[in-house]
Amino acid sequence: MKQGRIKSFTLFEIVLAMMLAGIVVGMAYTAFTLFSKIYRDYHAKTISHADVQLLRKLFDEDLGSASVVSSSGDQIRFNGLSDSSGSRYLVYPDFLIRQKDNLPDTFKMKNLALITFFEGREVSNSIVDQMVFRFEFEGSPILISVTKSYSAEDLFNYTDTLWNK
Repeated sequence: MKQGRIKSFTLFEIVLAMMLAGIVVGMAYTAFTLFSKIYRDYHAKTISHADVQLLRKLFDEDLGSASVVSSSGDQIRFNGLSDSSGSRYLVYPDFLIRQKDNLPDTFKMKNLALITFFEGREVSNSIVDQMVFRFEFEGSPILISVTKSYSAEDLFNYTDTLWNK
């Protein structure tokens, strides 16, 4: 007499299915960790690019609203003729601090250097019409150069010029 067989998988089929499932799960995990790392790197690079763009935007805004830009050592001041608040930038070797209305913003910049000019000559403690920031960004040297155009009235009204002393 034949008994009814129960349909089931053999031990070999179960082990083979588990091995294939393990391979698929391992590949999915590897792909997930790889794409997570790529995303983190991309996100960090995007944030650092955004910081440089934000600094450039703030610098252009301060430059546009200032009547006079002056430097003293590693500090730049943006002043209007009537207000004394303005904004200022403090330059350090690895970061830049922007202070406006007693609220500081800090920008990390590796090997930062500031070069200031007035009428094509390099100056350090005077009114300036061109500023060049030199720093390293992702291993490459970067230069940000901005210029300020003055009217004759702005220059004559500025109290720290040679002819007003």
